[in-house]
Amino acid sequence: MDGIPKDILVNCKKCSSPLILDLDLSLMKPPVDEKFCEENPDIIIIPTTQPNEPLEYQEVSSHDNVDYGTIMGDASDLSRKIRVAEEIFNYISGKSTSDHPMCQDCANTVIQNQEKLLNQTKSEIESLEIYLSTLEIKPITQDNSDEYSKLEEEEQSLLAELKNLQLENDQLDREIAVENAILESKNIEYDKIVMNYNTKKQILWDLEDDIRSLNQRKKYLSFLAERLKRTNLLNVLFPIWHEDHFATINGFRVGKLPETPVEWPEINAGLGQCVLLLQNILRKMEMTLENYKLVPCGNSSYIESLKDKKKYSLFKTSGYRILADKFDYALIAYLDCLNQVIVRIENHDTNFKFPYRIFDKHKIDEPGGPGYSIKLSGNSDENWTKAMKFMLINLKWITTWMVKASFKQYCDSIREQSLS
Repeated sequence: MDGIPKDILVNCKKCSSPLILDLDLSLMKPPVDEKFCEENPDIIIIPTTQPNEPLEYQEVSSHDNVDYGTIMGDASDLSRKIRVAEEIFNYISGKSTSDHPMCQDCANTVIQNQEKLLNQTKSEIESLEIYLSTLEIKPITQDNSDEYSKLEEEEQSLLAELKNLQLENDQLDREIAVENAILESKNIEYDKIVMNYNTKKQILWDLEDDIRSLNQRKKYLSFLAERLKRTNLLNVLFPIWHEDHFATINGFRVGKLPETPVEWPEINAGLGQCVLLLQNILRKMEMTLENYKLVPCGNSSYIESLKDKKKYSLFKTSGYRILADKFDYALIAYLDCLNQVIVRIENHDTNFKFPYRIFDKHKIDEPGGPGYSIKLSGNSDENWTKAMKFMLINLKWITTWMVKASFKQYCDSIREQSLS
């Protein structure tokens, strides 16, 4: 045992101060608290450990002379003694509110706190004893009995009222539950109505947008329609203008001068345009010509006589004036067709007068003028070119009249006559 240390360094569980623990437990004595011995005369519980056996607890008589050092034995194993010491400290810690081991200062602090708690508890007990001593039990008298009866009756009445109120409360709870269910269904219905309303509102907004878009489109189309009404399509399709001394239709010069020769294919094309324009005028006026029928074929157009079915070619292939009778007949027939349209317009609209009059079947000139023949044979180039120019000017005046209000009145009168 001489080579084994009798003490070991440990820490305080409170302040963690280093402590020297003496492993020699021979100085330990059994409890000497007289009060404890009087209250527990039979047994005490102490930790014991035998060599090569696990730690256990033994019951010993309090009157036995227990030698703790003997219980520990003469063990010389240091680790076993340390384990026994730990078991003792764990046992003590489990029986108190403080952990062990503790230094002397921490132990004194714990003792002081326990003494303060004990004194406080004693003070509370004394206060309660004083309060209990002040309470007096009043004897039951007749007045107290009547008052007690009244209180009991009042209690019963209040209990009955409370029961009625509870029943009423239960009834109200059931009614509230029913109303809540109705409210929930109404809320669901309201949500559906709101959703339906929002959907219809969105549809309405979309329709309003469509209406606004259609109104804008209507305004635009009305503008285009009004613009088209003011637009002379015949003037657009068959523009009649002039170039120097020549009248032109669609850019084709109709006429010829010695100083400005014009090839016959161009003249033939211009005459073909004149035939096509006059035919469109007749169709829009719903008018049928007398004696003649216009047959537009480009630069090979001709006029057919309804009496003898002869065809008069309104084109030439050479510049020779011999054998020009058929061409002259075609020009005279075309001038006659144009004059029939002019007469129809002037009869319907007496305020509308053409700038050039047609007379003697082949002549055209201003009122009072000598007249220029439309025939090519026996005529000068200058006079023939001027006659063609006057003829094209009268054609342009016809297309101008067809966009006037009087033309609409003319069409209405034609429809009335057809219905009648």
